[in-house]
Amino acid sequence: MVEKFIESLREEKVEVERPTNLAAKYFVGRKKNAVTILAHESTKVDRWGVKKQVIDRIINKKILWGIALLDGGCRGFWIPGENFPELTKLKIVTLGKKRKNEQYHFNKSTLEKSDLVIGFFTVTKFIKISGLE
Repeated sequence: MVEKFIESLREEKVEVERPTNLAAKYFVGRKKNAVTILAHESTKVDRWGVKKQVIDRIINKKILWGIALLDGGCRGFWIPGENFPELTKLKIVTLGKKRKNEQYHFNKSTLEKSDLVIGFFTVTKFIKISGLE
């Protein structure tokens, strides 16, 4: 799903720069602006997990970033990086209890209720809401 999403972004003239570590769950997209995107597909229906260590590496950098939670094809949810701390305070995003490989958990039913999360159904909309354009 992530590969299809990246392919769709490239079709819309977004340059995609990926780390050399292919297991990495992020990439930098560039159109008018550069945005670091943590792209994740659903691990269970309507649920996502993002490793804490990945977010910890990026959260305090002075860059545009966010999390794209993919829900099939080119639809899903965009969480702007600046909104992430508030989502954790509100417990819309929760941290799992396992100390090893800690993950933040995202649930579709709670994401849909938040104004801090933006749904998208097309790559064109994603490009606009993510700050790429």
